[in-house]
Amino acid sequence: MKKLLITLLVLSFSAIIAEPYMATRTGYKCSQCHVNRTGGGKRTSFGFAYTQTQMPVFQIKPKGTSSSFSNIISDHLSVGANFRVANKTILGTDSTRNLVGQDADMRMNNSITIPEANIYLEISAIPDLLLFYVDENFAPGAASREAFAMIYNLPLNSYIKFGRIMMPFGLRLLDDGTDGAYIRSKTGFNSYGRQEAAYEIGIEPGPFSLITAVANGLNSESMDKQITTVGSVVFRRIRIGGSYSFNKGKEYTEHVAGIFAGGNQGVFTWMFEHDFINKIDSEGNPISNYGDFDLTGNLTATFASLDILLYSGVNLKIAYDKFDPMSKWKSDELDRWTFGLEIFPVQFLQVSAFYRYRTAPSLEIYNSENEDQIFIETQFFF
Repeated sequence: MKKLLITLLVLSFSAIIAEPYMATRTGYKCSQCHVNRTGGGKRTSFGFAYTQTQMPVFQIKPKGTSSSFSNIISDHLSVGANFRVANKTILGTDSTRNLVGQDADMRMNNSITIPEANIYLEISAIPDLLLFYVDENFAPGAASREAFAMIYNLPLNSYIKFGRIMMPFGLRLLDDGTDGAYIRSKTGFNSYGRQEAAYEIGIEPGPFSLITAVANGLNSESMDKQITTVGSVVFRRIRIGGSYSFNKGKEYTEHVAGIFAGGNQGVFTWMFEHDFINKIDSEGNPISNYGDFDLTGNLTATFASLDILLYSGVNLKIAYDKFDPMSKWKSDELDRWTFGLEIFPVQFLQVSAFYRYRTAPSLEIYNSENEDQIFIETQFFF
């Protein structure tokens, strides 16, 4: 009991990140632990069992009952949930917080938020062949993240998904607006960003995976479509992959391409992703949101992380991400570091906190992306 109390009181620092590092650490694909083959959301029966038996520091067994909690309501119906409450403190004073013509503005504040309150529902109409899936979000604002039907266990471990989906791209990191990784918030492929009515086809024989989704383009009423594809090779100790998205609209066409990789050796797990964002106008000329393209260049986003398993259920994280809105300039990049631990003290519970240090350029106006933060979070999940 004393050991449990000490564990619960430890300050744990971590990035606001989902759990792709766990897949990298174990050598699994996303589909091993999640109903959604591209990751995130409700857990499979394997994922449910794994998070309760392998992840926590302590596994508490209920007294006075012979059964443990189960998310299975019937042979054809099961549920899941993710609920996070966070406390964010903005701190520090530097040149990036100065207002034009004024003295330094501290811009310090503290807020309690609910970044995520999701309920998942899986209806297995034909076991191991046809299911219906709903991912409903109740906070920070009510919305349906995903709602799709999926035909799966087809030849070569392939599947067909159709409905409202989060378009697949790169590492499936959880992204809370500007608090999330740049590779998700700046490319638009974040958890609450690019959900589309789409068809998705995937094939995952052995270590290989190739997933392609087709949705409406930038102008949903036109014939132009968005096509996004992700391919990877996953082995026990290393994985490597690439992503590409083509999104055509009336005024411009957006191309987003990236590479990602990850590996594990002993207690060390690393991940990396680098993305390029390019826009071309209707005449085929490259354009930029930041001025003359010949002077600014393309947009790029980079992410790298190192996770160290200190003890069963205790993970040390160091992460770095960078956004360069003008690749031809050298003084406009947004860089930030994240340090900390995350702890799974008992099943269904995660306690985490992190310190995020931002090394942004010396801007003359206040920019919320330049804030240093301390972020403490508690999550209930199953």
